[in-house]
Amino acid sequence: MDLQREAIHLDARQSFRLLRWKDNVRDVESILSPRRRVKFQGSGERWHYHPEMEITITQHGNGTRFVGDHIGPFDSLDVVLIGPNVPHFWKGLHGSAGYAVQWNLSPGQRQAQSMATTTGLALSLPEMEELKPLWKLSAHGIRFSGQTAEKALSLAEEMSREEGMVRLHLLLQLFTTLARAPRREWQRLSQRPFDLSGLHAHQPAIERAIRHILDHFREPLPLSDVLKVAGMSKATFARQFRKHAGTPFSAFVNRVRLDSACRELVAGSATVGEIAFGNGFNSLSYFNRVFRSAMKCNPKDYRKKAMRR
Repeated sequence: MDLQREAIHLDARQSFRLLRWKDNVRDVESILSPRRRVKFQGSGERWHYHPEMEITITQHGNGTRFVGDHIGPFDSLDVVLIGPNVPHFWKGLHGSAGYAVQWNLSPGQRQAQSMATTTGLALSLPEMEELKPLWKLSAHGIRFSGQTAEKALSLAEEMSREEGMVRLHLLLQLFTTLARAPRREWQRLSQRPFDLSGLHAHQPAIERAIRHILDHFREPLPLSDVLKVAGMSKATFARQFRKHAGTPFSAFVNRVRLDSACRELVAGSATVGEIAFGNGFNSLSYFNRVFRSAMKCNPKDYRKKAMRR
């Protein structure tokens, strides 16, 4: 899974762009106005980052969400705010639908020093100070739920039917909705804040390593094999992997395997042992220990709770 810096091109007449997808996040359309749309290939299924901020609204669909060092399952309705240069991608969004909003955030705003160009326009208003905590938290990625998520979807749908100042007004309403979300309706995703803007030299090697992990997590994954794929020494790999992925190699592998195991516990009837070994764990006791540590319950209880929902 290659880590790519996505180039986002805003229309000359707009300070932000509104995107929509109806089946998968590869085939995307940019909604320039209610009557004008441009289709292009999206980057949502590739591990990528960009200096623009983004709100992704998954209206229908489910899969695995990767944001910074966060790896976890999601279902609709799923609303996520992603800060500048935070790596992210969505896995398994086939048969899905949703919206994304992307806009520029000036370097001054990233440092919470200025609110001069919130959407690329001159909006240096005292009222914009309310958004500073939201921008700061966006370096972790934030997931919104409940009425906040429902309101975000409603505003995105309205934006698709409007243009000009009306659309800009709706964007500011969307910002306000997220900034005022009650604590029970938002969750920080990544444990540490991310900004990959300054990391370049070791990116290709880490890209190859992560792609190898995602392609082979059901198999044994000795570190020696991954070091060969990355072409790095053990010490350099350990240091650079943690910088880029936000977590040590072994923890990243376990989280990828656990996410797959959780899905299989809910979706199928295989035994816990079959699921553990089928997802790359070579010891049932180790799987149970890692599972309890991450999920705060054992696999059987997790399956029972999921079935009751």
